[in-house]
Amino acid sequence: MAMLRPEGPEVLGVAGIDLTDEGELVGIMMFSDPGIRSRFTATNPPYVPAAGLDAAITGYAGRLISVGDSGPMRVLADVGGESYAWTTKNKDQSWAPDGQFPDSNPYGVLADTEGRIWVADAGANTIVLVQEQGGKYTQKLVAYIPNPVTGSDAVPTCLARQGDWMYIGTLDFAGNFGGAEPASIVFRINVNATDPFTAAEVWAGGFDPITGCAIINGSLYVSEWATKATKYEFGAVVRIPIKSDGSAGTRRVIADDLVQPADIAALGNRILVVNHSISPAGSGPGEPGGQIVRLFG
Repeated sequence: MAMLRPEGPEVLGVAGIDLTDEGELVGIMMFSDPGIRSRFTATNPPYVPAAGLDAAITGYAGRLISVGDSGPMRVLADVGGESYAWTTKNKDQSWAPDGQFPDSNPYGVLADTEGRIWVADAGANTIVLVQEQGGKYTQKLVAYIPNPVTGSDAVPTCLARQGDWMYIGTLDFAGNFGGAEPASIVFRINVNATDPFTAAEVWAGGFDPITGCAIINGSLYVSEWATKATKYEFGAVVRIPIKSDGSAGTRRVIADDLVQPADIAALGNRILVVNHSISPAGSGPGEPGGQIVRLFG
């Protein structure tokens, strides 16, 4: 992990991880090589990173990586680089978030049972499918996550799959902190969708900023980074049943006293949540550092 202050992002590292059916760990690195360098060149004078940091950005920023039981880490695809190029090409489109493109920040990753890897790009507002074909990994834009309202920015952060449906949680800080009511949305897409601009449909709304999601026993669980109900002092985990017709059932708050919770995972019938997600150990009085919290749903 590299510190890039003040000329660029504060940290560069793995944002999300998942396990494939073969037991291989896949992870997605934050940001993108061209995106970071655009920030460097925007300073006066332009910032020149040290050789080691420069090599790390070139080799790993925005990359989908894998780590097996043995052998070195492998780079599978440059998700960040391709997404940054796509947002550069489309920055003036009417559907692009106001003043946000070009941008890329791959954040969430999900490995499905079919050997494919899905990535949520929180900067490009896209869902990208990465799969091996003929010994090479290819990328495909599956869905563009639209901005709920003008002046908002969806920011997809997490993915969870049940059957042919992928559920995507959004952060939408702009909408949440600028409006009177919680504004984050859970979208869903059919994994066989062919048109990226019509694939995403609203499944449930009215959430505080969503940072993680998982499907456990037929329900979608989402973590909310901070809630309006607590004046943004605490975050929460919310359970939303997936009804037999595919619609969202009545939601229930499982925990409402977490601190900046991030991703969620299942451990049997239990729920694991990353708590104090941006509090490194020793960062200040009373700060416990990052935690893994176990909940019962």
